[in-house]
Amino acid sequence: MKTITNKLITWEEFLRRASSHFLCKPLPEDFLDLPEEEIDEFINTNKTYWFKNCEANDLYDIIETLASEMEHLHEHGEFGFEL
Repeated sequence: MKTITNKLITWEEFLRRASSHFLCKPLPEDFLDLPEEEIDEFINTNKTYWFKNCEANDLYDIIETLASEMEHLHEHGEFGFEL
């Protein structure tokens, strides 16, 4: 596998990749175009066992926090994605 550190990565992609740490399936590619209720339903359907008691909006906040950290590290060349 090849690690990419200088590739432009969108905020949406950071969110999708971060979501895969908490959900059985990552957020869909078009999730930013979906109504909030559909995103909540997707999160509730796909959250892992460890987050079964976590509300969808709280879990989304956790995903955003990780995505923000990933983005920060990526911008400073300390984090890359494998293809």
